[in-house]
Amino acid sequence: MVAVDRLRNSPLFYQLKNGILKISDDYKFFIAESKANIDEEAKNTMLQLGYVAGNKTLTKDVFQLLGSQYLIFENQQIKINFYYKIHPCKYNVSDRQEWKKLFREKLSVVGERLSQMIGDNPVALPLSGGFDSRIIGLLLKLNHKKNVLCFSYGDPNNIEAKISKQVADTLNYPWVFINYNPYTKTDYTHSKQFHDYIDFAGNAVSFPYIQEYFAARYLKEELKLPENTIFIPGHSGDTLGGSHLFPDMSYFRSPEILAKKIIRTNGNLIPVNTKDKQELLRIISQSIEPEDTMITHLSHDHWNITERQSKQTVNSSKVWNYFGYKYLLPLWDNDLTDLFASIPFEFRVYKNFYNETLAELFDENGILFEQEISLNYSQKKKAYFKLRLKYLFPILSKLKKKNKVPRSFFYFEDLLQPMLRELELFDYYSGNGILSAWYIKNFRNNVRP
Repeated sequence: MVAVDRLRNSPLFYQLKNGILKISDDYKFFIAESKANIDEEAKNTMLQLGYVAGNKTLTKDVFQLLGSQYLIFENQQIKINFYYKIHPCKYNVSDRQEWKKLFREKLSVVGERLSQMIGDNPVALPLSGGFDSRIIGLLLKLNHKKNVLCFSYGDPNNIEAKISKQVADTLNYPWVFINYNPYTKTDYTHSKQFHDYIDFAGNAVSFPYIQEYFAARYLKEELKLPENTIFIPGHSGDTLGGSHLFPDMSYFRSPEILAKKIIRTNGNLIPVNTKDKQELLRIISQSIEPEDTMITHLSHDHWNITERQSKQTVNSSKVWNYFGYKYLLPLWDNDLTDLFASIPFEFRVYKNFYNETLAELFDENGILFEQEISLNYSQKKKAYFKLRLKYLFPILSKLKKKNKVPRSFFYFEDLLQPMLRELELFDYYSGNGILSAWYIKNFRNNVRP
């Protein structure tokens, strides 16, 4: 029997051939001595979602365990199941204020647990202007951690960096900024180091994030952070809080309807044909198990955690592993996961409860600022309004602008240009679509026997 943790921090791949089960944490183990072929179905799902859905990988006949899955191999047969599915727990609370008190108590426990795991090791905190990384900084401070370096990166004039520095200064932690502008003028995609990184982080499952790659390289090569430094990114408090949940997602009448909502919030990275869209809908629908004839928002949570978070988000954290460091994800502590599975649905829509509670906590500790943007729900509400319009008038979906990558605080649009040049003519809806297509193109070249 083999199993992975809830978030698949240590992935396991397997292959069954001629009655022999092979297991590894690296897809290359399976193609070292045999011909490798791309799984076309897996490729199509990755182009639409940014990661391979289900137990498949980009390599044909090589499979993976999802978060919280275990595999039993007996009599040359494989059986796979989940040992954990997100579900509500019973808490003796009745109103919003009591839920807030409980959330604070859980955060305190998580902070103590985090402090014990860190020990005397130095900490590096990627500190943005949002709430997720900020609560980690506060937990470190409340647990008297002193050897903490905060850093931000990207455009020196972006609001994220300004808030980040304010938070670090208030917590009395040193702060470093890494200007990404010089990296926009290099053909980094020709670098062997970068190709090694994307192969390591993608691992035949997800496109590799470039967001923190240059920061990690700078901290390793220029600042020479000690090898025992532990990185603690803020993944993914906003998901626990409910950033993926809209008012029309409290329950779903069928697996197909839930699948459509999952694609609505996760997919559409590039334009694809109707056949590929229907295939993705089928794959997601078949993975959903109706329980008591009622599919709730927790079914969406289950997909989000076992698919998107345990593949895409966790793989993004592999950048720290690549440069020789360890990472921790305290906002995915089991206590917090169980708590937010139990919080009323209406509290999680637009992250209203999560943001409100953290804002009060930050205000008490002097790290809530006048120019805050995290409490502004208008963007989420606007996004939901657009989604509802597209649902009522499907023709609007066809009007989505192609080849538009919004500028971001870390020069995302500029950093993607070398990839676009290698892809030649390519239609896309988002920058992640470019990353997915580019990764698959290079993956195909790497596995060619």
